[in-house]
Amino acid sequence: MIKSSAFRRFISFKSSQFHFFYSTNKKSIGGFTAIEALCTVAIILITASMLLAGIQGARTRGFQGKCLSNVRNITDAVMQYALDYEQYPTQLSQVKSYDRDAGQDMYSGMAYANTFNGTSSGSGSGSGSGSGSTAGSQPPIMQSYYDQQLQILNCPLVSSGTSYGINDVIRGANLSSITNPSMVVALVESNVSIVMKASDVVPRHQNQALTGFVDGHVESFRQGEFSDYTVNNSPSGVYVTAE
Repeated sequence: MIKSSAFRRFISFKSSQFHFFYSTNKKSIGGFTAIEALCTVAIILITASMLLAGIQGARTRGFQGKCLSNVRNITDAVMQYALDYEQYPTQLSQVKSYDRDAGQDMYSGMAYANTFNGTSSGSGSGSGSGSGSTAGSQPPIMQSYYDQQLQILNCPLVSSGTSYGINDVIRGANLSSITNPSMVVALVESNVSIVMKASDVVPRHQNQALTGFVDGHVESFRQGEFSDYTVNNSPSGVYVTAE
């Protein structure tokens, strides 16, 4: 009986000791698991942020690549037009018909490509007053030079309105009058169809504006690298001052 009582006390002691040991280690294991979970969550968040940044970067580069392709194609079209008619167009394009009798303004996004002696104002202001010669004397609209692919006129970052503007310096100019084509801006990203001054330039891609030159090459510049080209103290286009 005594032996049995002592045995029970021994078993009870061992059970309580085991319970204490188990509980203590359980807390240690639980604490380690919580830290591990926090580290795992932190790693997941960091990885997710890096992934999102990578996706955003790829998306930005994709938009820029599409816009670059647009500017190249439009620049090529302008150059081809100039070779065909020995003078540069006054506008980049227009989808809907040009209503000369209604005096339609040609500054709205996709504008008509016609010469100074076409349906536009005789002064070449692009006001659409119709003081020039008849519609029969105007060259074909620019969209034929885009193979009817009018989507090239839209920058992917612009939901509506104008994406690119022609430099006023070359509008209607004779082909032979441009003696330094690699330095003369033909068109640039803008919210207006005719770029008259540096403030008309819109740098949409990583703070730079894609720019097509008369010789056909394309570069990108910050807005501060453009300056006003003036005639009789009036802005008449832009040129690039970057070396």
